[in-house]
Amino acid sequence: MLVVCNGMVRSGSTLQYNIVRMVLEHTTGVSVDGFYELKDVLGNKEKFLIKQKEKHTTLIKMHEVYPFVSQNKSSEIKLLYIYRDIRDVAVSLKEKLNIDGDRLIEMLDDAIEQSNIIHNSPVILSQRYENLFTDLKGGIHEIASFLEVELSGEQVLKIEKECSIEKVKINVDRLSKKRMINFGKRLANRLGVRTGRYHKKTLYHHNHISKNEGSIGVWRTNLTELEKDIINERYCDWIALKKY
Repeated sequence: MLVVCNGMVRSGSTLQYNIVRMVLEHTTGVSVDGFYELKDVLGNKEKFLIKQKEKHTTLIKMHEVYPFVSQNKSSEIKLLYIYRDIRDVAVSLKEKLNIDGDRLIEMLDDAIEQSNIIHNSPVILSQRYENLFTDLKGGIHEIASFLEVELSGEQVLKIEKECSIEKVKINVDRLSKKRMINFGKRLANRLGVRTGRYHKKTLYHHNHISKNEGSIGVWRTNLTELEKDIINERYCDWIALKKY
């Protein structure tokens, strides 16, 4: 089986990925295969179709929509998605990756487009970042249920502790001293930023956590009035659909 974490950029996608990874490690077992761009998946269609049919579970992460999904529910593949208030996404892109102007709008457009496409997938668990951030334990249970596995109370507490913002900050700070791998090129190139170093297993990089530490609603103080007006008008339908 193939499990794909298809999260919106700067929306807790790596958090969700690591919860999924640990849930599977505690239950069925899993092989992690890193981050992929759509073009890499399309260029290796046979490889991924084989992984879908394998009994063993493989986990990958993408920001674009995984393309090889049947319209019928299947035990061969499961997709997980996480989205966030697009205005907070804008703040994170600006402050963490120094992206603004036309490039910022281009990336927000892409995020909304991917969200609208994946919304109709038949084999998806879609999580709201704000809910996962404020109720991590509930989110872990939701993911385990979707993956059709059972966790003990002790296992849930362990995953919750490992994925807390406090523990993630500690682990991120340690990355420069631990074994790392330079396989962030594809993601860095897509974001238009300098290549970073990514941890082989967790996909966290050494500068992963923003200064806002994932806080909710920072757009109210961190965007200019003009930026608020542009984003609210441009994405009004999506904002209303997601009840932000």
